[in-house]
Amino acid sequence: RDNKLILISLTMLKKYNKHIKKEIKKDSYKISLLFDESDSISNYHCKTTKAVMNCFRKASYKLLMTGTTTRNNVNELYPQIELLYNNSINMLCECEQVYKEGKLTKDLELTKNKFYNKPFSGYFGFGLWKSCFCPSKVTVFGAEKDTQYIYNKEKLDNLIQKTIITRTLEEITGKDMVNIQQMQVRQNDSEKELYEIILNEFFKMLKYFKQTGNSRKDNLLRIIQQLKTMIKACSIPQVFSEYNNVKLPNKTIKIINMIQSKNERFCIGCTLKDTAKFYYKELLKLDRKVFYIDGETSWENRQEIIKEFQNDDNFNSILICTQQSLSSSANIPKCKNVIIESLQWNIPKISQFYGRFIRFNTKELVNVYFVNYIETIEQNILLLLMNKEKINNYIKTQDVETNEEV
Repeated sequence: RDNKLILISLTMLKKYNKHIKKEIKKDSYKISLLFDESDSISNYHCKTTKAVMNCFRKASYKLLMTGTTTRNNVNELYPQIELLYNNSINMLCECEQVYKEGKLTKDLELTKNKFYNKPFSGYFGFGLWKSCFCPSKVTVFGAEKDTQYIYNKEKLDNLIQKTIITRTLEEITGKDMVNIQQMQVRQNDSEKELYEIILNEFFKMLKYFKQTGNSRKDNLLRIIQQLKTMIKACSIPQVFSEYNNVKLPNKTIKIINMIQSKNERFCIGCTLKDTAKFYYKELLKLDRKVFYIDGETSWENRQEIIKEFQNDDNFNSILICTQQSLSSSANIPKCKNVIIESLQWNIPKISQFYGRFIRFNTKELVNVYFVNYIETIEQNILLLLMNKEKINNYIKTQDVETNEEV
């Protein structure tokens, strides 16, 4: 209504989107939409995206704000573009040719675009966008995969340049606020033996997984199970019976030594809850306060724990948490050392985590340490993250060759 500001979460929007749309329609869509963290609608087919589109695509004024426009590939940009322009003439398809996968060759083939110089439509616009800029390819497992390649870059440039304004935190504050360092660690002999078993004799590890009873499904799931096991072996190898060593893993020793070398606050961000609990148990042995947060911790308790962590009189307390539990809406400016114990599947999710420690009024550099095993799957994930980050840099600078240092 007139002169009223309404604040709503995406969770509640999904629940009440029909009622909200009805109220907006009464005002003839003459509203202003301010959408923070607009990358939440990067998945075109999810319920959140559909709810946002249903309510606000016809709004008169729209401003979308996010620090991470895309996470994995350029196709994630389309829902935000469609929300802004509502399939109008402002989002023309200027590609004369599109890419499609050949039925026989399975290679990408150029075909004439019959929708050239027409707006991306609401019905099949997303499919047209993909065939223009980032066509999907079918993998050996029969699933579609979006790549990190960009086609028709010049045409995409035109749309990005008239739509997106980029301002980095360094440009706004006038100073560097984060110091990212990569700490490489080698596995001990027992870890290497375990890793070799996972790679070459994975049938021995099937006891850790429930079988569906359907041999075809089990065979398709095996590669996913193997990847998950490799990742877990890089965090907590001691939980496997095949790990024949009473010593702590080398990564754990490295992280503990890093913490002991500085009498300062530290935060360790894990991706697995079991890993976070393991580090909490180990670090309790040090003569320092240790705090723990995971996804099961209520928001009120998280705020209390964070407050107590920052107000520690000794200035050397340790916060153990899962990265997913502190991905947004938490401010921890008094901690200047953040350890990324394991990697998520894209840099924006990781940066959202360590962004909790970087604020506008931050006076000192925040040290972010990526601690990874070399010659393991973590190196492959790191390379994947860097390739994905090229897409984010392209959206910001239109320079697809930019390499982001991690």
